[in-house]
Amino acid sequence: MTKKVALLVGGWNAEREVSINKGKNVAAALREGGYDLKVVEVTKDIPKLIKDLTPKPDVLFNNIYGRIGEDGILQGFLEMLEIPYTCSSVMASAITMDKVMTKRMAESVGVPVAKGGLATKEEVLAESIVPRPYVVKPYNEGSSVDIYIIKEGDNHLATIGQNWNYGEKALVEEYIPGLELTVAVLDGKAQAVTNIISHTGGFFDYEAKYEDEKTELELPAKIPQNVYDAALDYAQAVYNVIGCN
Repeated sequence: MTKKVALLVGGWNAEREVSINKGKNVAAALREGGYDLKVVEVTKDIPKLIKDLTPKPDVLFNNIYGRIGEDGILQGFLEMLEIPYTCSSVMASAITMDKVMTKRMAESVGVPVAKGGLATKEEVLAESIVPRPYVVKPYNEGSSVDIYIIKEGDNHLATIGQNWNYGEKALVEEYIPGLELTVAVLDGKAQAVTNIISHTGGFFDYEAKYEDEKTELELPAKIPQNVYDAALDYAQAVYNVIGCN
């Protein structure tokens, strides 16, 4: 019997369009794989969502990015409906979407983290947390949404002062230049290290992730073996201490 899959796209956060656009590729792959697919666009209309998920699918593919989709809220909703879903559990999702909590968990297993912490908008504008250069970012968003690297001579603080839409606090951390390394972890075991080479200037920002076709993925990463091994160890330790799956 063909497995019935519900693919969730949309949501109502800053990453809605990413979810919808990437969902088209997921839908094509699932149909190619022979699944009985139903694409469901998620809005704040919860009764409609429940109706769209009735009768229950065999499994739900969660393609909602950022808050609502990755922070445990949707996971808890699906637990109540008793629908199996892709992505980690309620608790692990809630922790990993909160950068401050994730840093604390990482430190608890010996993973070094950047200095800094939560700051009010007033503290950010007063530059009272760490000296330049430093990074300002939402503490509970994904996809590098509205991340600013504050360096000498720039005017990003004016933009933050006028356009900050992520609550009363932001995460402020020291700027640490280096490579953009990412590690895949499967069933608690780190698999490989990828070096992401961005050409948008500065870092692996929203444009480099979703719009710039020149972004390079070097797999396996051509880095010193001790750095490669450390990246594997750190990723695996964080995955397991938070309880991802």
